[in-house]
Amino acid sequence: MRLLRRKPKSFEIQVQDLVLRITAADDFAEESRAAALSFWEQLQSYALQHPEFRSSKRPIPTPSPTAPAIVQEMVSSATKAGVGPMFTFQGAVLDQVGRFLLESLNEVTVACGGDYFITTRKRVKLAVKRHGGEPITVALEPDPRGVGVSTTLGRGRG
Repeated sequence: MRLLRRKPKSFEIQVQDLVLRITAADDFAEESRAAALSFWEQLQSYALQHPEFRSSKRPIPTPSPTAPAIVQEMVSSATKAGVGPMFTFQGAVLDQVGRFLLESLNEVTVACGGDYFITTRKRVKLAVKRHGGEPITVALEPDPRGVGVSTTLGRGRG
């Protein structure tokens, strides 16, 4: 059941070292925090039992069917990209929080350090910041399942 349309507001929640900026109805702040913590805890618990999940920079074998859904998605996505699953950590948490909020809301934006999960009813423009240059504008078409955008902003390695 969808709630009545409310004017969205932006708020931030912190889950360990992730700071998620969410644009949604303000009264979803605590639900967002609880969802993000739940997904983060699932990942940390799995990583403690399967150290290769946390440390591998290369694709790892498909986890057992009993692994949490977020873990299975991360391994699948990382394998397609040819990297280890922890490279998908931030985007996976954003995606899961965004999907959780979509169960009650029609429009949601979840962002963290250059990664975005966006669901809108209308076409939107996303200004992606660049180091040492003008932002690049990306036009996103509406998708009821949400659109994920990942940039390299903030991911430079020393």
